[in-house]
Amino acid sequence: MNPRIAVLTTTCLCGIFGAAVCCAADLPACAGQYGKLMVDHWLTVDTLRQLERLLYYRADIMRDPSLAASYRERKQSVENTGRELHQAASLYASLFKNPSNGGIAQLDAILHHIATDVPNNDKQVIALLSEAGKRAAGDSFQAVPVTKAQIEPTWNMRTLVDAKFRPKRILFGSTGHVGDDRILPLDFDFGSGIYSFYVPMTARDKLQVVKPPNGWTDEIHQWMHDHNMGHHYWAGVYNNQNTYVADWFVKQFGKNDDVWMRLIDGKVLRSASGGFGQPNVWNPSVRDYIRNYCETQARYFHDDPTLLCYDYAGEPHPYAMNPEPGGPQYSGYNDSAVAAFHKFLRQKFKSIEGLNRAWNSSYSDFDTIKPPPDPYVHLPEKASPLTFEFELFRCQCQSDYWKLVYDAYRRYDSKKPIEAHASMYMSGWPAQAMNAYQMLKAGVADWIDMHQNNFSPNLPEQIYLYSLCRLTRKVPVEFEYIWTFPRTGPFDESKESDFRATCEASVWRNLVWGKQVFVFFDFYYDWPGYRNGLFDKDLGYSILRPSACVIPAIKRQALRFSDMFLKTEVKQPPIIILQPSASVWNSPPINPHDGFSFHTSAAMKIHDLLYPHNYPFLYVPEEAVTNDGYQLAKHSVVVLPQAPYLTARMT
Repeated sequence: MNPRIAVLTTTCLCGIFGAAVCCAADLPACAGQYGKLMVDHWLTVDTLRQLERLLYYRADIMRDPSLAASYRERKQSVENTGRELHQAASLYASLFKNPSNGGIAQLDAILHHIATDVPNNDKQVIALLSEAGKRAAGDSFQAVPVTKAQIEPTWNMRTLVDAKFRPKRILFGSTGHVGDDRILPLDFDFGSGIYSFYVPMTARDKLQVVKPPNGWTDEIHQWMHDHNMGHHYWAGVYNNQNTYVADWFVKQFGKNDDVWMRLIDGKVLRSASGGFGQPNVWNPSVRDYIRNYCETQARYFHDDPTLLCYDYAGEPHPYAMNPEPGGPQYSGYNDSAVAAFHKFLRQKFKSIEGLNRAWNSSYSDFDTIKPPPDPYVHLPEKASPLTFEFELFRCQCQSDYWKLVYDAYRRYDSKKPIEAHASMYMSGWPAQAMNAYQMLKAGVADWIDMHQNNFSPNLPEQIYLYSLCRLTRKVPVEFEYIWTFPRTGPFDESKESDFRATCEASVWRNLVWGKQVFVFFDFYYDWPGYRNGLFDKDLGYSILRPSACVIPAIKRQALRFSDMFLKTEVKQPPIIILQPSASVWNSPPINPHDGFSFHTSAAMKIHDLLYPHNYPFLYVPEEAVTNDGYQLAKHSVVVLPQAPYLTARMT
């Protein structure tokens, strides 16, 4: 922004619903005013669409010449306002590159004029919809069941979640930084940005940040209080290479090789200093550190009324992420991991004789059993009892580790939901050491996340996540929601109208498949290929994109049907797809840099055979049948895709 540009005028206008609207004539203020007006305009467009749907299905009402003329007049007025907003955006774009006092004054005048038209349009369209609706449905008809005030955020986050951590209404959040006034027009319930990816730890039981002595009254919390907005906490406790490791822990324990993940070739993935690292989750010191770190966070944040939830595992990668083709990736080769594997086998088979009978082997003692080779390095010709049990062991240990994290947060915070990304059958990352169903059953989180974004398994993963949460009574959410996907049919990336339509359809589809909380990603960076920035990247992220301004209108629609989405389920389908769990664990891995998990392609093919033809189906993990008594008899068709391996009970 050019500091020599002076503020020309400050004029207060009577805005929508009687609220004061101020437009100081400088570019940032004009950008903010444009965003507010565009949002309010799209709320009116949404109401106009409701009217058009009513008139389409009740053509008899349109036979009234007076009502028909009023409709055409209102439609023309709303379209004219849309063109004026487009003109304002074009002028802003020109002024952003070449600012001038005269141009800013012109833009200010256009926005002043629009600020009168927008509330008038809304009032008249609502009145017309009310008149037509009462003719069709009687005096009980409500033109706007959810008011503009009802889509605004709510101050105390605890009022939005019940005692069982279930949202009381559909929640809309974003990665917008709390404290940034530019994000306010979109009416998100919560944002992020107070603590970045994690809060550093200076010592055991002590975070680097200091808890406000007078309660949560610091400047940023006052901003949230003033704007009725909360925040979520990105907790930094992921898995292995994405786990925050404090400086003090590295200084005290870092020289111990067993603290760090060791690969089969003996390489230790040691971190020399604090930050993100790859600790060995089997090491007792690591587990004690993680437990203490999470407990310390919960002690600090438990009474913050603006904090919605803890997000501790955004994109878990429980393997090495070695970029070398053919290089080792597997965890589980540390001394402590091997000892835990032997303990796992003892508990399962009771005696070495029992193991030998089951495996048709001749081991002399459990301690003589070595873990199998890393299949990324030496791919076995076929699975064996050893490779299968090693996979089960790693899955169980990861579930135990995640449950340790959950219990540590819960020890000092009994109120806030805990969220994690634990949906992995068709995920964009390999499923090794991850058993989503087991994790959800164990209670590693209250809200279960997915990050499929623009990947082809997006819709299958949505249905899969819904299926798992339905079985385990968890809440499906999306905390990295790319609102510009999926793009189906003809799509023009140069048209904001195409992105707007995609956003509307995308949110609705997610709602149908059970999502109860969204985090729109991202305000401040337009990821290549995603085109997901909520600010306009071509204008220095200084003004809201026109397509993003439809979000409050979608939120209003979602809240209108919030009770239905939250309190009902998809009807029991005649078809289920069994997740072939034993085959997943016995399948050859795919390098993390080369593609999706091995079974993604098979799952996608089954999805493409069923979904486009509107066959209703859900997913059921194999273990739900073998271990938990899930009744196949309540379905007419059972599909078992790509299952060369089955457990004895499943067979």
